[in-house]
Amino acid sequence: EYPGLHQSEFIADLLGPEKKYGPVTFDDDIIPARANAQFLRGIVMLSTLNSWSIGKVGPHIFGAKWFDGRARPEEVVSKILNSTLTAPQSTVEKLQNFPEEITHPENFTNYQEGAPRHPSWPAMHSAASNISFWIQIVMKLSPKQLCEVKKVDYAVAYARTIAGVHFEDDNVAGLNMGQYIVKRALPRYLYSMYKSSRKKVKRKSRRKQFNWENYDPTAPCV
Repeated sequence: EYPGLHQSEFIADLLGPEKKYGPVTFDDDIIPARANAQFLRGIVMLSTLNSWSIGKVGPHIFGAKWFDGRARPEEVVSKILNSTLTAPQSTVEKLQNFPEEITHPENFTNYQEGAPRHPSWPAMHSAASNISFWIQIVMKLSPKQLCEVKKVDYAVAYARTIAGVHFEDDNVAGLNMGQYIVKRALPRYLYSMYKSSRKKVKRKSRRKQFNWENYDPTAPCV
């Protein structure tokens, strides 16, 4: 799946003609305004940040993957079914009753080619899903807008578990690590691009950082 795709779609919905999630306001105290109609420091900035943040977290996440070396779900499933890994009988029975016959590890996933050939923890797609953090820094989101953008990041992350290529805690770790990496890098980046005050960015970042372990995806956006 193309990284940042659904976050880009959220930006289009947020700033599009219909303003799907209500009126939008950029934080001029973080991104100094240069015109009444902010284009370069509006939608162009958001699309740039979306790509920049993915590139920023990537090397750190892959370093963590190869340091930890966690097996993918499909690898674990294959070893359980081949009796080379011990598991509770209830787990074995669930795998034996899987809707599709698992003759190869790839059969456990929703992808014909199976999982990517790198370790499972932390999840890169989840780490790349950090728009719900950085967009709070450059904009003044309403509670509904914040709720909606968190759902986007969470949905992208959790879909990797539904697809059978990540454990759930791979995703939570990726979400939290991606947010932390961007938080550390954002003050310097916004200063270099928009002459933002590093102190103000750091101060707001501390207020807006959140723990995905406490997130409730079923909470309604009102």
